[in-house]
Amino acid sequence: MTGFWGMWKNSLYQLKLLDALLSLPADTFNFVSLPGHRIVTVEDVAAASPTIKSLAANVQGHTWNSLDLFEVLVRLADSDNADIRNCVRDMLDKALKISAELVHMGLLQVPVCYCSRPFERLLNTCHRTKTGVTFVLSILASYWQCF
Repeated sequence: MTGFWGMWKNSLYQLKLLDALLSLPADTFNFVSLPGHRIVTVEDVAAASPTIKSLAANVQGHTWNSLDLFEVLVRLADSDNADIRNCVRDMLDKALKISAELVHMGLLQVPVCYCSRPFERLLNTCHRTKTGVTFVLSILASYWQCF
């Protein structure tokens, strides 16, 4: 299944395939059922409060809980091709409506080597909505506490 995440000659087709798979019902296809890196795992929240454990439980099985997927999206977002960038933006817009928490946590976890502006990338995805900005600021505060 690592073929999903590699470099394709036709990146736009890769994005359209990933988008189609993400649109399938969870009982038909789910990236979490494939081997790969997750954004949120049970181990990540083992020592957390019951509230955090509950929030994490809500997203652990979600198809967007794939760090590999976000690495591909971020890599392709830096493309010179406007169609590819627009497709990535459209996919992230859909994801924000489904699970903004996973999108923001996923973008923060993508290695910096994929994009030289991780925080600008994160802030641009939230569309400056009041909820989005508040959520992003809380995540950024938590992120900076790690250093």
